[in-house]
Amino acid sequence: MKKICVFTILLFFIFTKPSHAIVVECINCSDLITQVLGYVVDVEDLGESVKQYEELFTQTLQGIEMIQQNINQYMNMVQNTLTLPSTIKNKLIGNLKTLVGTIKGFGSYYDDMMAMKEIFNDIYPDFDSMQAEVLGASPIRTRISNYRTHCEKWREEVDKSLEITFGVTGEQLQSMIDSGEFESQVSELLSTPEGQMQALDAGNQLAGMQLEESRNLRALLASYIQTISQIEKKREMERDIEIESKLELYDMSQGDPSVSLPTGW
Repeated sequence: MKKICVFTILLFFIFTKPSHAIVVECINCSDLITQVLGYVVDVEDLGESVKQYEELFTQTLQGIEMIQQNINQYMNMVQNTLTLPSTIKNKLIGNLKTLVGTIKGFGSYYDDMMAMKEIFNDIYPDFDSMQAEVLGASPIRTRISNYRTHCEKWREEVDKSLEITFGVTGEQLQSMIDSGEFESQVSELLSTPEGQMQALDAGNQLAGMQLEESRNLRALLASYIQTISQIEKKREMERDIEIESKLELYDMSQGDPSVSLPTGW
């Protein structure tokens, strides 16, 4: 069943810009974006939310790195002792379960990027032009499109790897996790030294592929943050110029009575 998230974001703009609500329907978005965008009420909050999203995503990446380190340790144990203790087998099953569970997340992260793009385009009318200025020939729109194509190929490679090891696809494995069949399936595979090494090889490959994709997504997130930062700097400069112009006009009015100030001054 598809997960549909609807984000209603109230944005109160600086100076005389009116407040308005942005409603974004996001199909299959991740829980991460639900956490960080659920309580955004102004532009500053949105910028901070993107940074928070990056931090949460970084924690996911760090978790995968730790699993890969564990798997490498387990591989050394198998090579030295020819078999894994039962306690380590249980840890390995948990590690593999986590890796299979995070596969689905990478498709959701793509939908997260699209949701952010829609929100930013509504808030920042100059977002696309600023992207071109910041990112050169690779605006975020192109990067997201390229990433989606890459992600689809990546999922195909993951499925091939899982089918070789477990005889089923990633989606089927996820169904086995949901039904509780995953542990028994992997336990049977881990009953022999050959099966243990096969499972470890698959886990190591999965972790490596996910780490690569995580770094690609972090680079995409960095593009958002960089673009927002440039837009905010530009707007701050424009506000400073506006304030300076008003001060100059005020000074002129003090020295020359014929100079009239705008209504409300």
